[in-house]
Amino acid sequence: MARLRFEIKGDPNSVSLETYSQATLQVMGILRELDTAISRRSTGTLNWYISRLHNNGTLLLEVLSKQRQLKRQTAVPADVSAEVAASFITGLDNIEHHGTSPPYLTDSGMRKVKGMVSLIHKNGAKGFVASAPDVKKSVDVSERSSKTIDELLPVKTEAVGSVEGRLEAISIHGSKKFVIYHSVSNKAVNCLFDQQRIMDKVLLTLGGRVVVFGEVFSNAKGEPVRVAVSDFDLIDVAGRLPSVSEIAGSDPNFTGSLSTEEYIRSIRRG
Repeated sequence: MARLRFEIKGDPNSVSLETYSQATLQVMGILRELDTAISRRSTGTLNWYISRLHNNGTLLLEVLSKQRQLKRQTAVPADVSAEVAASFITGLDNIEHHGTSPPYLTDSGMRKVKGMVSLIHKNGAKGFVASAPDVKKSVDVSERSSKTIDELLPVKTEAVGSVEGRLEAISIHGSKKFVIYHSVSNKAVNCLFDQQRIMDKVLLTLGGRVVVFGEVFSNAKGEPVRVAVSDFDLIDVAGRLPSVSEIAGSDPNFTGSLSTEEYIRSIRRG
């Protein structure tokens, strides 16, 4: 169980109902995506309930998490509510103060943050404050975040390379893709593919740590946004990179003019 507070700065008599409802709707969408990523369950594990509404010069909404009863549940899932609440604050802080992408959010989740911060200076909202009292974290969100997201979402560079992370969600609606969470930043990276052999490997390695090869599209901060996948390999628990024979067996021409040893070193640097 975790508490999360979301405050709309501004005169309550000037904040429109539409602004309030749109802001809280985006917050709910962000929490749902964080829950899905952290719990590793496609439907998430948490419901959020209003525990307090307060008007003291600003509009404050406090919500409380409760674990959802899952269908066909064989074991009680771990309570990820504290991590979800902390990640919500950390993610907004990353955008507001560090100019970097938040952990766990896909580009869809980033657009929800964009939708929230775009309400600032409209219909009475002067900014937002989010806090998680149980983990003693808070962040003051300004229109600066909107400008940062405009830098983080678009692709600015592309190059052949690799991205390492934990392979999670799969989607076959429209373009086939899976999502990995970057091994260092936990940033969600969309990995697009069209070959059945890739799908077969995804199904076998779901939940594992992988290194994905292909055309890597990065934002203005140099963060990978998506990958056009040519192949990928599972990394074992000790963090082993693919062997020489594994890389050669996947695509003999993939390393180009580099030797396999040089290519592996380039992966480590990437």
